[in-house]
Amino acid sequence: AEYMGAVNRLVNMSSRLRVLCFHGWRTSADILKIQCRHIAKKVEDLAELVFINAAHPASGPPTEDVARFFDPPYYEWWTSNSDFTVYRGVDESTEYVKNYIRDHGPFDGVLGFSQGGALASMLVGKQLKESDSAFNFKFAILIATFRPRSLAHAALFDAPKLDMPSFHIIGNKDPMAAGGQDLSDLYRDAIVHTWEGGHSVPALDGDALLKFRDFLTIQRSATQGTAPLSASL
Repeated sequence: AEYMGAVNRLVNMSSRLRVLCFHGWRTSADILKIQCRHIAKKVEDLAELVFINAAHPASGPPTEDVARFFDPPYYEWWTSNSDFTVYRGVDESTEYVKNYIRDHGPFDGVLGFSQGGALASMLVGKQLKESDSAFNFKFAILIATFRPRSLAHAALFDAPKLDMPSFHIIGNKDPMAAGGQDLSDLYRDAIVHTWEGGHSVPALDGDALLKFRDFLTIQRSATQGTAPLSASL
């Protein structure tokens, strides 16, 4: 029984979902890995989270909170004009992610925090609306993020809604909360978890964790053809 238990654990780990993770503005892969450490641990049997630095070194200082708690280097996916309707550098970021997927993929899903979540949704839009075969995501996890306002990419979010399973985490005290709700409205079957925090990644406990594990379990079953596990075990 002990041997079979070890075998089953190995089988479960080998069939984990691979999730490509994009960090926020002027942070880094290492910073997002720290921010997601509790979530990653609680779903490690279901998913492997792969964190990458953005394509561009930060063109200026990070926020005070980031500078206080995290060491450089810092990176960004793009810079914006004053009204956030022009994203400079996002096309280079798109090509950068394509190359990363080509060299290190495939990935079952995408996770994005803040600016990284906006990028993730633009790539989902390219996959679904422009049939960009470089991307083959089956689901999206979007945390403390917002609806992209780039005019050059607006058509990606025209009707119909994005037909991809999505899990949205929105803090009620996050200044970007309204933008996060706007983003969730772009997805056809969005699952939205709200919590009482701000612009950060929650640890997820109790019913929220069960809901998140259920989401990943369903995605693993759909993506890999495995029998669904009981997410409450």
